[in-house]
Amino acid sequence: MRRRPKESERHVNALMTAVMILDCFRSTNELQLKDIHHRTGINKSRILRYVGSLEASGLMYFNEDTGSYHLGPKLYYLGRVLEKKYSSVIDAVRPVMDELETGPDSVAYFSIRYGFERLVLVRRQPSGVDESVIKDGQVRPLHLGANSSILLAYEKSSVLARIMEHFRSARSIALSEPQLIEMTDKLRRIRASGFAISYGETKPGFYVTSVPVLGRSGILVGALGLSTPGDTSDEAEARRQIVILTEAATTISASLERTMTGEVAS
Repeated sequence: MRRRPKESERHVNALMTAVMILDCFRSTNELQLKDIHHRTGINKSRILRYVGSLEASGLMYFNEDTGSYHLGPKLYYLGRVLEKKYSSVIDAVRPVMDELETGPDSVAYFSIRYGFERLVLVRRQPSGVDESVIKDGQVRPLHLGANSSILLAYEKSSVLARIMEHFRSARSIALSEPQLIEMTDKLRRIRASGFAISYGETKPGFYVTSVPVLGRSGILVGALGLSTPGDTSDEAEARRQIVILTEAATTISASLERTMTGEVAS
């Protein structure tokens, strides 16, 4: 006998479907129904049901002149609200990232932990680099890559324990006990060294270097990293990047300290 999904499961599945539809929009371009179908694999009639609810809530908009859909104004408003929350951090990070002396193919990211995912707050992409790279505001897995490792390595032990439990139980991740033990050991080494390097962990043919950006009392603000084409044979270059990133992180920390001091004084 087939088990009927619980009401809570249906709500979760419906929400995930709606998010899948919204996540189709990688830029400001409009999408037709067939485009959403191809990108999600969801049945067209089902898409139309969800799109109706998304339109009613202001999260999507249908252009009758072109017969296409695009993101709604409510998302702009919500995005501005979230951006304002991190405005002081973004203002301190962006100019420093713009001055990073890296190779022409390296993409810089500043990320924070957001729940059980990694949120890219700021990205610096050199001209000529493939536009398919991660954009500002996108979320990435928290259990993979050097940037995520930094965010986990500098987390409070009580919070880290909850995150590791999520890695153990989440169906999309489901790390085994040996994998969790290995990850715990790796995070301990990263915390001791002050940097992380991963090879091909988040994207084949690329390595990522990352360091922590610390605020007052040594509390982690985020992870500053570089993604560069290469592999383990480029370890010397990766080590050179760590030095550059560490200096940049120190500059960002000092800028944040000045900002916070000014806010308190005012």
